[in-house]
Amino acid sequence: MKVAAAEAYECLDAPIDTSFQVKSFGMWDWDVSSNLAYVDPTTAGLFGIDPQLGAQGLDLGEFIGNIHPDDVAGFCAALRAVTLHGGNFETRYRVVANDDVRWVYAKGACFMSKGTPTRFPGTLVDVSDMMLPG
Repeated sequence: MKVAAAEAYECLDAPIDTSFQVKSFGMWDWDVSSNLAYVDPTTAGLFGIDPQLGAQGLDLGEFIGNIHPDDVAGFCAALRAVTLHGGNFETRYRVVANDDVRWVYAKGACFMSKGTPTRFPGTLVDVSDMMLPG
């Protein structure tokens, strides 16, 4: 997964500002053909998923199920758009888990082979503190 995350980071148009808390920075690698998403412990925790299961790979639907209902359609539309042609992915949405709602900024890249999406690694950052009034 470290290699996948590094590849995704290199493919991004602009680097992600990681000057805020490092503990809120997570990585994922979605194997599109098997529909399994592999995540690091930070991402698993944010989504309320056991870190060991996240490392073993879970159906992408397990993660989408924790996206705020008002944000699912927008997330899925952004996901569909990038899996049609490949390229960069960038979106913001809320995650509902652990009796909490957190805002997430996600950025990644969808890799294609002969017009078919194959891998989709990326990063996410908990930006809740930036989204709350105050």
